Amino acid sequence: MLNNQNIVTLKLQKQCIETVLAMHEQRAGACLPEPYETEFWAYHQKKAANGFLNFYKLGGIIYLFFSIFIIFRNYFIIPLIYLQHDFWRSVVSVLNGGICLLVLVSAARHPKAHTYFRYFALLVVGWAIFLTAVLTLSQYTSSLRQQFVFIIFIFIFGYIMTGVKPLHMFVVGLLASAAIFAMFFYLHISFDSVVSLRVFFGSNLIGFAITKVINHQERGSFLKTKLIEVDQEILKNYNNQLLKLSQYDGLTSIANRRSLDDALERYYALAQAEHCPLAVLFIDIDYFKAYNDHYGHLQGDQVLKCIAQVIQRTIRHQDFVARYGGEEFVVLLPNSDVDQAYLVASRISRAVDELSIHHEKSEINQYITISVGLAVYTVEYPVSANQLLSFADQALYRAKACGRHQICRHVISDEDHNIEPKQKAT
Repeated sequence: MLNNQNIVTLKLQKQCIETVLAMHEQRAGACLPEPYETEFWAYHQKKAANGFLNFYKLGGIIYLFFSIFIIFRNYFIIPLIYLQHDFWRSVVSVLNGGICLLVLVSAARHPKAHTYFRYFALLVVGWAIFLTAVLTLSQYTSSLRQQFVFIIFIFIFGYIMTGVKPLHMFVVGLLASAAIFAMFFYLHISFDSVVSLRVFFGSNLIGFAITKVINHQERGSFLKTKLIEVDQEILKNYNNQLLKLSQYDGLTSIANRRSLDDALERYYALAQAEHCPLAVLFIDIDYFKAYNDHYGHLQGDQVLKCIAQVIQRTIRHQDFVARYGGEEFVVLLPNSDVDQAYLVASRISRAVDELSIHHEKSEINQYITISVGLAVYTVEYPVSANQLLSFADQALYRAKACGRHQICRHVISDEDHNIEPKQKAT
C-alpha cells in the first residue's frame, strides 16, 4: 500500500516537473517557480564548487605558467626608471590572482563552506577586480597599463565559474567599478575614462547577458535531471513491488513459499556453521475447509490474516514465518532446542484460541484451533534442510491423526522414526 502511495506521489511530481519544463522552454531567462528555483541554485552552486575541485590542479598549472610569462615580459619592457615602481605592482597583481584562486579552492574543498561559497566568490571576485585595476592603472609604463583589459577575464570568470546569481555578480561588478573610479578621482590618478568605462561596464553587461543564457540552459538541464531521477525512483518502486510480490504472500503479507525455501537454506547453513539447533514448526488450521464451505472464502481469508498476525506477534524478531500454502504456515526458530520450540508452539496455539473465532463445523471445538508439528535440527543427528521440513510435516500429520488441536514433535534419532505426540499446553 505504501509503495502504491509513493508511486502516485512520484507520478504527480513528474507531471509537475514536466509542466514547469514546458513553461521554462517558452520563457527565456525566467526564473523557475519555487521550490525548483531554490533547488536549482543549490545544485548550481554545488556544481561550481565541484568544478573547482576537479580542475584546480590544471587551472593552477596554467595560471602559474601565465604568471611567469607576464612577470618576465613585464620585466623586460619596463623602462629602467620605472622598474622598481611598476615591476612590483605587476608581481603583486599576479600574486593577488593566485591567492584569490586558492581562497576559492579552499572554500570548495570544505563541505561546510559550500553554503557560503557564493559569498566567498562574490567577495573574492570583487576584490580581484578592484586590486587588479588599481595596481595596473597606477603603473607608469603605458603598455603595462593596457593590461587592465585582463579585468574582462575576471568578470567572465566570476560570472561563469563561480555559480553565483548573475544579478548578484552584476551588483558586485558595479560596486567594484564605482570604488575604482572614486579612488582614482580622489587620488587624482590619470586614466582613460572612456576606455575604462567600456572595459568595466561592458564586461559586466556582457558577462551578465552570457550568464543569463547559460543559466536558462542549465535550468532546463536541471529539470530534465530531476525528471530522470523521478523516473528512476518510480522504476525502483515498481521493482520493489515486484520483489515483494515474489517474496511475500499477497493475502497475509508474510513471506511466501519461495522466501521460505531461501530462508530455510540460510538458517540451516547458519545452524551448521555455529553448531546450534534449528527448530521448524509446521502449523495447520483445523477443519479449515469446512470453515470455508460454511462461512465463505472471504471470511476464511480474514482468518488466515488473523492467524498470520498472531504468529508474527508471538515469535521473536530473529524468527521467520511464512505461509506454506492454503491454511498451512511454517515457522523457523534459530538457536531453539526442543523445549524452547515447544514453548513457542504452545504460545501460538493459545494465542489462536484467544482469538475466539467461532467455527460451527469444527468437530473438536466451537472456535478456530490449530495443530502443530515440530522438528529440531541438532549437531548430534544432522539431517538435511529438506528432511527437517519433512519431519515437521510428518509431526503435523501425526498431530492431526491424534485428534487435532495438538502439538506433536518429531524426535530425530539414528532410527529417525520416533514421533511423540503431546497434548497442547493449557
